[in-house]
Amino acid sequence: MKYAFIRAHREEFGIRAMCRVLRVHFSGFYPTRNDARRDVFEYIERCFNPKRKHTNNGMQSHVDFETRQQKLNEGGV
Repeated sequence: MKYAFIRAHREEFGIRAMCRVLRVHFSGFYPTRNDARRDVFEYIERCFNPKRKHTNNGMQSHVDFETRQQKLNEGGV
């Protein structure tokens, strides 16, 4: 019952915080390692926008900047 509540509200509150408040162990929330990986990946994708542009790298996204740098390094520049 408590894990169902956590699952339903994980977009609004942090999973660790809800586990602490509901007094359940954090590791019990994830039944498998793949479920944990999927949730971590979704969190990173949601919080770190790969398309956001930065002024300190010529208004490129960090993905575009890294791709450009890799091509330059491969080209010997």
